[in-house]
Amino acid sequence: MSARPPRLLPALVIAGLVPLVATAIAVPASAAPTVTRTAHHSWLVTADPTAKRVYVNDAVTGRRTATLSGIEFGTHAGSVQLGHGQIAFMDESKPQLDVLAIGPRGTARIAQHYAIPNGDGRWERAGWLSTDTARRHLAVGSDFDGSERQRVTVIDLRRKTEHTARIDTSAVQLATTGKRGTEEVETFLVGSPLRLVVTAGGRLDAYSVSAIMRGATHQI
Repeated sequence: MSARPPRLLPALVIAGLVPLVATAIAVPASAAPTVTRTAHHSWLVTADPTAKRVYVNDAVTGRRTATLSGIEFGTHAGSVQLGHGQIAFMDESKPQLDVLAIGPRGTARIAQHYAIPNGDGRWERAGWLSTDTARRHLAVGSDFDGSERQRVTVIDLRRKTEHTARIDTSAVQLATTGKRGTEEVETFLVGSPLRLVVTAGGRLDAYSVSAIMRGATHQI
C-alpha cells in the first residue's frame, strides 16, 4: 500500500507594493484555497504539521519558492494576515507565535517570534488568534481542555514585547453534549483605547490592553 500523502493546511498571502487587506483566514486542510486575481503577486502558504514544515508556493504557477523546517503549524488557531506579505501563526512545538515574511520573489523567513509561557507544562494548543485593525497587536488564547483557568498572551509587534494575563472562565451546559463543561476561549482586540474582549463560559468580558502590557498577569 502506498504511503498517504501529507495533509497540508493552505493559507493565501498576497504580496505587492501596497499594504495587504487585513483579513484573517484559517482555511481547513480539506478545503480548496481561493486565489484572488489582482495586480499584485499571490503566494500560497501550506503547512505539514506532522513533518514540521511550512511551504510557500507561487499561487499562479504552483512553483515552490521556499521551505521552512522545524515548525509545527498550529492548525487549530490558523493564521492571521498582517499586511506587507506577512502572516502570523503558532508554532505549537515550542510553543511560540511566528511572524512569517514573504519577499517579492517568494523567499520566506521568520521575521519575529514570541515565546508563549509554558513554565507549568500545561500548554496544549492555541485556541484563537486575533489582531487589531492597526495590525500592531496580536492576542494568542490558550485552549486547555476542561479547564476554567486560561491564558491570553498579548503581543505588541511595534515594540516587540509581550505579556500574558490569566483569564478565568466558567463551566456551562454544553449544547453539543448537554453536560457541563468548558467552552473554547475566543479573543478579539477592539476599540479605542484598545480592549481585549474574551468570550467563554456564557460571558463576554473586556480587559484593558494597556494594563496587560504594563504587566498585569491575573484577572483584570
